[in-house]
Amino acid sequence: MNQHISTYQNKTYLIPYKHNQTNLFIYDTESERETVQVLSAPEILNFGTCITLLPNGELFCFGKIDPYSGISLIIDQNFDIRVLPSGTCCACSSGIYLNNSVYCFGGEMMTAPLPLAERFDLDENRWIMLNPMEEYDYYCSCVMFNGNILITGFENKNIWRYSVEEDSYTRISFEFADIKRKILISDISERLYLIECGGLIFESEIEDDNAWKPIGSSLISNVWPVQVSYAYNGRAVYFSMNSDEYRYKFDLDEKNMIKFKN
Repeated sequence: MNQHISTYQNKTYLIPYKHNQTNLFIYDTESERETVQVLSAPEILNFGTCITLLPNGELFCFGKIDPYSGISLIIDQNFDIRVLPSGTCCACSSGIYLNNSVYCFGGEMMTAPLPLAERFDLDENRWIMLNPMEEYDYYCSCVMFNGNILITGFENKNIWRYSVEEDSYTRISFEFADIKRKILISDISERLYLIECGGLIFESEIEDDNAWKPIGSSLISNVWPVQVSYAYNGRAVYFSMNSDEYRYKFDLDEKNMIKFKN
């Protein structure tokens, strides 16, 4: 759900939320099979690593080494690792690729959420600070929709629209105020979906991302949606999270979902 969609050759990528994790889980949406790749630098990957796919098939990752410091790196298609300059955003944040930059929102430091935002310029190989988010949250899900980046977290109910041109945020109205644990799925320019963990699926009206209606039941249990990783395969969106052992498929035409184990 790139976007925080890690999609290359119809695959999703997931680094589990564990200390000094050395495994990269790769799910193939065509064969519907998952493999595990052991990475070569276990001291680098740590809690809540966020993965964003680059157009060349490399994976841009950022997480934290310890409670005080973060790290950024690129995993190439041979699974070799290149360490990048460190940014402020780290574990439990969300990222999305756009115009040769990776935009990162939120994060965690010392077990507390951050409202920070920044982007990594791949041409200049450096982090650039953006205007901060307007509230603290664990921002776990972001998608492109109608030319803007939409972002949400799992502790507050709000959804935010980020304008890349203006470097500013607008709160999107969402009348179901008790819903916090949620995931966004985008049909890019037509429809926007919100999946509540342990609840319902909501759809935005066409051309109005402030109007929502429930359309069905979510199959996700009431978990914290940590490190959401997505992939598109035709009109289906596959996604997975660190917070449970399932993989999910959302059909953009039928507007329903299935879940399965690997």
